[in-house]
Amino acid sequence: MATRRQYSEDEKQKAIARAAEIGIRKAAEELSIPFPTVALWSKKANKDDSTENKAEVKAAEKKPAAKKTAAKKTAEKKATEKKVTKKKTAEISAVDTNAAEAAAAENTTEAAENKTEAAAEKKTSRKTVKDVKAAVKEKVKKAVKKAEKKAETTEKNAADKKAEVKAKLQEKKELTAKEQEKLIVENAVLRSENTALKAEVAKLKKALQNLL
Repeated sequence: MATRRQYSEDEKQKAIARAAEIGIRKAAEELSIPFPTVALWSKKANKDDSTENKAEVKAAEKKPAAKKTAAKKTAEKKATEKKVTKKKTAEISAVDTNAAEAAAAENTTEAAENKTEAAAEKKTSRKTVKDVKAAVKEKVKKAVKKAEKKAETTEKNAADKKAEVKAKLQEKKELTAKEQEKLIVENAVLRSENTALKAEVAKLKKALQNLL
């Protein structure tokens, strides 16, 4: 999977400024930056108030921005989990190696005593590994609960935004192009965040199941 390009703050500000001057799509083509990315930047900066961008923002809503965002967060989460697992494996391996070295050193007249000490160390090591696993499980459980709660909040915000749009449509048959564009982009951002959070919850639950 190709690494997603990272943009500097200067590139972001330039894209926002150009979008305000010539429109989102033209700015995206001129700077070779994906259209959905420029659209979201422009929305957050409140720089784009051109009515001609109405159709462009609707097109951006259909782009797989949510999938890309979810894929990025999933990849980052997976990389973090891999680092944690690698670290814990190294710790466990180090403990087992120490126990093996202690057993191998039993070549003196104090062999019986060394065996007893090695057995005690091994027992302690097993207890330590068990404690580490228990701590990891508890941490993942908390992360799952936190992510689920955040996902519920985001989903509720999306529902509220949908209700708000419906209410405005009933109250006012025709919204200005700027109002329509703002509502569309806000709704797209909420859906993107909600999708990413659901993916994160699923990933955490899978990791917890593997630990159990």
